[in-house]
Amino acid sequence: MDIQYGNSPFPHAIIDNFLPQELYNRIKANMAELDVGLHELPEKNEIKVLVSKSLQDIRIKLLKQVPDASEQEMTANDFVIWANKQPPHSAYKVHLDSPWKRLSTVVYVGEINQGTLFHESLKEGSKIVGQAEWKENRAMAFVPSSSSFHSYANDKDYFRDTILINMGSIESVSEEIKSYQREKINKQDFS
Repeated sequence: MDIQYGNSPFPHAIIDNFLPQELYNRIKANMAELDVGLHELPEKNEIKVLVSKSLQDIRIKLLKQVPDASEQEMTANDFVIWANKQPPHSAYKVHLDSPWKRLSTVVYVGEINQGTLFHESLKEGSKIVGQAEWKENRAMAFVPSSSSFHSYANDKDYFRDTILINMGSIESVSEEIKSYQREKINKQDFS
């Protein structure tokens, strides 16, 4: 792994040669068979064993520069790992990551596509102030905070393949889903 740190517009790490080539090639081949959306990876435990120490070290280094990270002292006791196949000609709006995430990491799979865009604010159409450029087997990691505004898009005629590695408690994911479902039910009009 070759790690470079950036401070602007929010602290992040760019990690080239993120996965060992043999594992990366296997995941890439398996992802070619998947359809659109999030999928569990058969290699998730292998990924966790290989990268957990490095990602914990990256998180510790980034936390020194992210004073408003949610629950800084909480131990990240799990990794949630997905394959994400974004459809052609689609975009995911500017957003902040969920507060249960202690470190968000995206790994770019495939030769050419669009990386991650950094924005000035959450406002729709906000100014792009930087980006993590796409490179095969490159990862971009950051500690979610109140200023880590980012988005991603796919202007290609084929899928945008990524691996999402989120450090945090799996129980927190379940609680977030339950909270979202309760909120959705409360907003329904029963008249």
